[in-house]
Amino acid sequence: MTVPRTLGTLMTVFGGLGVVFGALGVFAGGAPPANAAPVWQTFASLNTAFGVLGIAISALELVAGLAVTRQSRRARKLALGYAALALASTVAWLVVVFAWLEPALGKADAGSAIGIGIVFSVLAGLVWPLAVILLMRRAPATTA
Repeated sequence: MTVPRTLGTLMTVFGGLGVVFGALGVFAGGAPPANAAPVWQTFASLNTAFGVLGIAISALELVAGLAVTRQSRRARKLALGYAALALASTVAWLVVVFAWLEPALGKADAGSAIGIGIVFSVLAGLVWPLAVILLMRRAPATTA
């Protein structure tokens, strides 16, 4: 496999950061106030669930990054698996927020601010997994 080790290094760093900051977000990110609207309680619960899923996906990215750096035989499959799961999770979060939560949050007078933040985070969340897929599908990576 001749995928640049730089890709593996970046995946390792991003995966490690995802695990650390994901854990901080899940375990140290406060809950909404007790008197908050029920939709905020639901939003917090779903945010925590997707945060835990994100930690698992980041751990897979970390493992895949180490495999790419070591030029392992399973590196391509791990990297593509990470990218597919990250894309699926990001799209699922987008669907949940805009099909279900955003209309209810709009009634709670915070929908547009939350919506703008979600759009930017989704766009940012799609870029890196797509880059990994493109780089791992190049000819040198597919000959491994």
